[in-house]
Amino acid sequence: MKPKLALLVLASVLSATLAPLFVTNVRAAPCAPSCLEADANIPSAEATVMVRVDGGAYYTLNQTLVFPYNTTHTIQLMNTTLNVPSLGARYVFKQWNWVHNGYPVQWSTTVSMTTPQMVANYTSSENGPFMAQFDKQFALTLTFTDASGQAVNPPSSVIISNGQTAIRLSTYANQWLTAGIWTVADATWEGASQAVVGSTTIDLTQAGTTKTVALKAYLAILRIVDSQDRPLSGVNVTVTFDVNATTRSFTTDSQGNVQLGRVPIGPYTAHIVYQGQDFQSYSLDASSNPNYTLKLSTGGQISQPVVSGIVLVAIFGVAVFLVFIAVRVRKPPLPPIIK
Repeated sequence: MKPKLALLVLASVLSATLAPLFVTNVRAAPCAPSCLEADANIPSAEATVMVRVDGGAYYTLNQTLVFPYNTTHTIQLMNTTLNVPSLGARYVFKQWNWVHNGYPVQWSTTVSMTTPQMVANYTSSENGPFMAQFDKQFALTLTFTDASGQAVNPPSSVIISNGQTAIRLSTYANQWLTAGIWTVADATWEGASQAVVGSTTIDLTQAGTTKTVALKAYLAILRIVDSQDRPLSGVNVTVTFDVNATTRSFTTDSQGNVQLGRVPIGPYTAHIVYQGQDFQSYSLDASSNPNYTLKLSTGGQISQPVVSGIVLVAIFGVAVFLVFIAVRVRKPPLPPIIK
C-alpha cells in the first residue's frame, strides 16, 4: 500500500505542476515565461469586451493569458461595436496595438489577432500588453441656416476635422464621430465651396450634440425698372449662377420684382429680354447686394409714352389752324381810298 500511496502523491504533485502549462486564462504571480496580457481601452464600468481564444473558450478583457512555451495562438474579439446608452456613446473597434517600451505599435487591424511566438512574457512595461483599441464616439446632428439665420436646405457635403482626421459628410442626422473637438472646415452649397460663415466648433468630448451651421446663402431679389424708375412687369429674366452653371428663368411681377430665392456666394449673370428687345447681361453678387435694381435704358421705347398717328394728325391740324388765325389777325389794314 505504501508504494501505491507514494505514486498517488507523486502524480498529484506533477499534475499541479504541469497543469498551468496547458490551461489558458490562468493568472500567475509571478507569471510563467510565456504570458500575454490582453486588454481593452474601455472602462469595465461602461462595457464588457469579450474574446475567444483559439476558437474555444471565451474570456473578458482585461485578462492575463498563459500559453505553452514556444506556441502561437489566435485571440478573436467578439464585440466590434459596444453601445453605452447611459452615456449616449458607443465604442467601435479600431485595431490591436502592442505596447512596446511604453509606445503603442499597430499589431492588427482585424478583429482576430495572432500572438507572437510565446517565448517571452508580454505583460511588462518593456514588453507590454496587447491592447484592443476602440474609438469612443458620440452622435452629431447638423442643421443649417442662411447668412441671416433663416433655415435653408442642407449643403451637398460638409467637411469636418479634429486636427488629425478630416471627414466628409453628406447626411447630417445622428452621425457617429470620435469623441473630441471638431470644426467645420468646409461646405459645398449649390455648387459653391467655402460656403461656411465664420468658424463653427463642435464639442463631442462628453456627449452628442446638435449644431447649427450658417452658410453663405443669400435671399436675393432682382428689380427691373425703366429709365424713370417705374417698375416693369412681364420682363423675361434668365439667371445663370456661375458657381454651378445652373440656369433659371423668371418673369417680373407687377412690382418689377424677380424672387430669386436663396443664392450662393459669388457672381451670377442676369440676362434681360423685354418686349422682344434683347438687353445686355449683368453680373451681380447677392453677398454684397442681395436686393439689386436694374434700370433699363430703352431709347424711349419703354420710358416714353407712345402717341398714336391719329392723335399726331389732329395736333398738327390744330397747329396749322392756329398759325392761319394768327397770320390773319396780324395782317395790316388796307390803305384809305382817295376819291
